[in-house]
Amino acid sequence: MKRIQLVLILVAICFAPVLLFGQTKNSNLNIIPKPVSVVQHEGTFILSGLTKFVVVGNDDEVWRIAEDFAASINVAKHTHINMVQAGQNDAQDNHVIFKLSDDADKYGTEGYTLDITPRGITIEAHQPNGIFYAVQTIYQLLPYQIFSQDAVGSMDLSLPCVKIFDKPRFAWRGNMLDVSRHFISIDYLKQNLDMLASLKMNKFHWHLTDDQGWRIEIKSYPNLTETGAWRVDRNKLDWHNRMEQQPGEIATYGGYYTQEQIKEIINYAQERFIDIIPEIDMPGHSRAAIASYPEISCDGADYKVATGGIMNDNTYCPGKEITFEFTERMLNEVMDLFPSQYMHIGGDECNKEKWETCEDCQKRIKDNNLADEHELQSYFIKRVEKIINARGKKMIGWDEIMQGGLAPNATVMSWRGTKGGIEAAKAGHDVVMTPHPYCYLDFRQGSIELEPDYGYSRLLLSTAYSYNPAPDDMKPEVAKHILGVQGNLWAESMQTPFDLNYMMFPRLFAIAEVGWTPYALKNYDDFVSRTDYAFNRLDAMHVNYAPSMYNITINHEGSIVNSNLTASLSADVNNIDIYYTLDGTSPDATSTLFTQAIPITKTTTIKAQAYKSGEALGRVTTKTILIHKAAAKKVEYFTQPNEKYNTSELCLTDCIHGPIEYSKEFWTAFRGSDVDLQIDLENIEDISTVKVSFLHNTRSWIFLPLEVQCEISVDGKAFASVGTVDLSASANQPGKLVEEAAFNFDTQQARYVRIKAKGMKINPEWHYAPGGENWIFMDEITVN
Repeated sequence: MKRIQLVLILVAICFAPVLLFGQTKNSNLNIIPKPVSVVQHEGTFILSGLTKFVVVGNDDEVWRIAEDFAASINVAKHTHINMVQAGQNDAQDNHVIFKLSDDADKYGTEGYTLDITPRGITIEAHQPNGIFYAVQTIYQLLPYQIFSQDAVGSMDLSLPCVKIFDKPRFAWRGNMLDVSRHFISIDYLKQNLDMLASLKMNKFHWHLTDDQGWRIEIKSYPNLTETGAWRVDRNKLDWHNRMEQQPGEIATYGGYYTQEQIKEIINYAQERFIDIIPEIDMPGHSRAAIASYPEISCDGADYKVATGGIMNDNTYCPGKEITFEFTERMLNEVMDLFPSQYMHIGGDECNKEKWETCEDCQKRIKDNNLADEHELQSYFIKRVEKIINARGKKMIGWDEIMQGGLAPNATVMSWRGTKGGIEAAKAGHDVVMTPHPYCYLDFRQGSIELEPDYGYSRLLLSTAYSYNPAPDDMKPEVAKHILGVQGNLWAESMQTPFDLNYMMFPRLFAIAEVGWTPYALKNYDDFVSRTDYAFNRLDAMHVNYAPSMYNITINHEGSIVNSNLTASLSADVNNIDIYYTLDGTSPDATSTLFTQAIPITKTTTIKAQAYKSGEALGRVTTKTILIHKAAAKKVEYFTQPNEKYNTSELCLTDCIHGPIEYSKEFWTAFRGSDVDLQIDLENIEDISTVKVSFLHNTRSWIFLPLEVQCEISVDGKAFASVGTVDLSASANQPGKLVEEAAFNFDTQQARYVRIKAKGMKINPEWHYAPGGENWIFMDEITVN
C-alpha cells in the first residue's frame, strides 16, 4: 500500500535547500493552514509502541488512514503499533481513536475535531476526508524532525494537548502544475501531491497539453505522443524568440505519461483525497495537437511542436467536422481515465487570425448566423461542452470562454484579474478564483536582482496572502458560486523540480490558508511566524524554497537639490532587524541597525540584510544611488509617455537605474512613437557626458530605439548636437537587455539637455507578432 506520509517518500526525491534555519525558535502551534478553533491545554501526549490505534466502526477508508499513520510512527520509533477495531463507547488509555460522526451540519465533508489529552488522541469527522486532514494536523504538531530520514528510529513523538475544531472556508483549494512546457517526473508529481495533502488542498489541476508538448497517451491517436510529446531543445534561448524546428533537426526533448502512469497518479491522489482535473487545451494553445494531426488545423500545413512561446498558427479549425470528431474521441478517452467531475478545456488566448481567412471557418460563421470569430469560438466551446456533459461531467475553462457567449453549464477559472469571475458568478456560473495579481506562482517573488531567472512580473508573499476570493460586500447569491481558490504554476522558465519548488514555496502556504481559513482569522505576522517554522520541515525533507520574503527593498525619496534625499529599507515581513553598510562591505549583525531614513548626499552604495535572533535571513540587497548633475531635475515631455507606466517628472532623474524587467515603477514608456524630451538642470553647468538607459525585451514588444540624438542649450532656444548613437543593429535582434546610449564630448556649458529617440514603432517581420505596435522603455538620464 502507498503511504500517505511525507516521511516515507523522501528517498525518491531530495533537493538542496536554499536557506537553513536552526532548531526552531517557535514553541507555539504552527499549523498551516490556520484552524478555525484552537484551545491549548497543559501537558503532552507521547506516541509510542504501546499506543493503540482504535478504529471505531468498519469504514475501510478510515482504517486505511489509521493504518498509514501507524506505519509512519512505526518507522519513526522502530516499533509496531497495534491496530484494533472497537465499538462507539469503547474507551482506551494511550490510544488514538478514529471515528465518524453523523453530524453532517457540524463537519461537512472535510471538517474534523482533534482532541489531544494526556490520555490519548480522539479524531472525529463526518467523512474520511476529515479524518485524513486531522492526521495532517497531527503531523504538523509533531517535531519537524519526523520528516528527516536522519532522525528515523530515534524520535521523541510528543504532542501538545490541544482541542482543534476545523473545517474549510472553500470547497476548491487547488494547485495547477504545467507539465506541457517541461515534462516532469512521476516521482515529483507524487511529492507535489503529498505537499498539497499536507496543506489540506484537494484539487490538482494537471495542465497536460499546450503548444510545446502533449503529455498524455491517447491510444486512438498515437501521433499525439509519437510526435506531439517531443520538440527540438532550445532551452538556452529566450522563450519567445526561439527558431522553430528546422529540416533535418530531430525532436528529442519531451516525454509523456502512459495511461497506466496516469492511473497510478490518480490512485495516489485519491488516497490523499485530491481530485485531479485534467486540462487539454483547445481551441488555442494546440500546436502540439495540430503538429500531430494537421487535418484539424485550418490549412493542414506541416506544423512542428513549438520550441517556445508563439501567438499564432496554434488553433484547431472549428469550421471542419473532422475537428469535432477528433475532439470527441480524444476527450472521451481522457474522461475514461479521470474520475473527476470536471474536464478542463483551456479556452484561453485563442488567436483567431487563421479563422479570418479560413473558408471552412467563414462558412461555419455564415451557416450558423454567428457575428464574428469570437462567436465562432463560443460555438466551438458550446459543442465541446455537450461532449463533456454527455459523460455526466462539467466543463471548466479559463475566463476567455466567456467571449462570444458563455456555454450554459460551464465553470469559469478567473485568471485575468477578478472581473471575469465576478461577472460569471453574477450570471449564475460556478467560478474558481485564480487571478494573476494574487495566484500566479510563476511570478517572481521579489526584486529582479535577487531572484533567479524564473518567471516574470512580481507576486510577493504578502500579496498572495492578502487575497479574499469572496469579500464581505459580495452579495450572497454571487458568493455562493465562488467555489474557491487556486495557485497556478506555469513552467516556461522552470525545467526542474528544484526550480518548481522554489517558486511554489512558501507562496503555496499562503494559497492554502486563503482557501481554508476564515478571512477574519487571518493575520499576516502570525502566518509568517508559522511559515518560518514550516521551513524547518522543508529543510528536513531537502525541499527547495524561496527566502525572498526576507530580502530587503531599498527605496529612496526626496530631492538632492534640497539636500534631503534619503533611503529607506524594508522587507515583505515585519519583526526583523535590518543591518546595512555604506562602505561596500557585506552587512552582519555588528553593522548599522536601520532605525530611520538614511541621508544621501553623494553617490552611495547601500548593502542590507535581514536578521532575526542574530541569524541572517534572505540575501544581501545591494543598490547604488548614483548622484549626478541631473539628479532630481524635472523632465519636460514633448512626446507624452504612456499613462500606465511611470510618468513622473523625476522618473528619468531619480538616481535609480531600471532593472531588466519592465516594472512600471522604474520605466517610462512610449508606445508606437518617437521620443522627444528635455531636462532643465536649473543652472548653467559644465558637462561632458550624457547617458540614456533603454530596455530591450522583444518578448514583451519592447525594442531599443533605432537611434538616439542628444542636444544641449544654454537658453533653451538654441540647441547644439553633441552626437547621435545608432542602436539599430541591437534593436533588430531578439532578446532581453538594458543598453545605454552614451554621449561623450568636450566639456561644454549647458542648462538644457534634450533627448530625441527614433522608435521602430511596429514589430519587425521576424517577430512572433509582426506589425504589432511596440514600445520604447527609458530610464535614468545621467548627466556629468
